[in-house]
Amino acid sequence: NLLDFINLLLLAEVEIGCIVENADLQLHPIPVDYCAKAIVTLAMHPDSSGCCFNFYGNGVSISHLHDALVQRLPGVVKKKIEQNNWKQYVLNNLPENSQAWRMRDNIASMIFTNGNFQQRKSDVRIEMTKDFLKEKCNLNWFEVTEQNLIKSIEYMINIGFLSRRPS
Repeated sequence: NLLDFINLLLLAEVEIGCIVENADLQLHPIPVDYCAKAIVTLAMHPDSSGCCFNFYGNGVSISHLHDALVQRLPGVVKKKIEQNNWKQYVLNNLPENSQAWRMRDNIASMIFTNGNFQQRKSDVRIEMTKDFLKEKCNLNWFEVTEQNLIKSIEYMINIGFLSRRPS
């Protein structure tokens, strides 16, 4: 889906020509069609009653996406700014006719750097969810790799989604 949040975020970064310096945010993408299938499968399984499941997996740093953008669209990302300048930069520079405009406030509010902040870990280990899905539901976990995300960026560039600029 070209208009999901991460793709609109990347589009906004291309359109404003800027990314956050030292971004280390961990993305945990799971395709919505897989997630829907897994949730329905779990809901229908008799052994899932009263269980908790964790779909927070597939962690990949946003820096890999930024590196792919810079390498594949040379000259488009013209500057890197500090996290504390991101919000104002987006609010002042994202064009109104951008497809990302409707998510402008959310994009501007993004925090790309963890600093000393540690993401809270779920009490439900992801392995428990993976094992339950595989052993009891015959459904393998959907792995999203850095290479998958790079292919996604290449696709968005090839179809013109990330290479065009609003006029």
